[in-house]
Amino acid sequence: MIDLGECMLIAYRARKMHVNGIASTTDTNSETGPAVSRLMYDRRSPQPRIFLIGGEYVAKIEGIDN
Repeated sequence: MIDLGECMLIAYRARKMHVNGIASTTDTNSETGPAVSRLMYDRRSPQPRIFLIGGEYVAKIEGIDN
């Protein structure tokens, strides 16, 4: 596992049902402080993964809320 540091921005492209399935690009800014997630890289699995640890983000149908 490799700690890549604080995750300050999450940007993603998705089709959202609440906007008639139209694709849009969304970004979420994180504030500095104890609520910021750490971005981690796990190279041990057959398919390496990047994921978040900690923080106070919530994944909702409307998007990521921090």
